[in-house]
Amino acid sequence: SQRGLINGEVFIKNDLIQVERMSNGGDSGSPVMFGDQLVGIIIGADKNNTYVLSAEKILSFFNLKISSK
Repeated sequence: SQRGLINGEVFIKNDLIQVERMSNGGDSGSPVMFGDQLVGIIIGADKNNTYVLSAEKILSFFNLKISSK
């Protein structure tokens, strides 16, 4: 279910970030960046959209934290 809308173009849907298609076949696992910030990784796409699993979800699943050291 849709949980939020950001800038009219990015949706949070079923814990995935849905953005306008920005990937090609074979891009799964690629990092998605916003400037120098890691947003998440591409996990799939359809004709119109690319789906991204957030870095926060990945880190939480593995009980990891990023250190600035």
